[in-house]
Amino acid sequence: MLYFLLSLAIIAEVAATMLLKLSNGWQNWWAGSASLALFALAGVILAVVLKSPP
Repeated sequence: MLYFLLSLAIIAEVAATMLLKLSNGWQNWWAGSASLALFALAGVILAVVLKSPP
């Protein structure tokens, strides 16, 4: 289960980084906002994973 959550956090962070490129300097505000949300989600998931190591 922890490996699944870790991979989910990695996927969320990669998607957030790709959305940063699409935001084009916040000209596309929806992409920038989605990027911030995905970075926050990745941080929360990573905190859960790090709280209970195998």
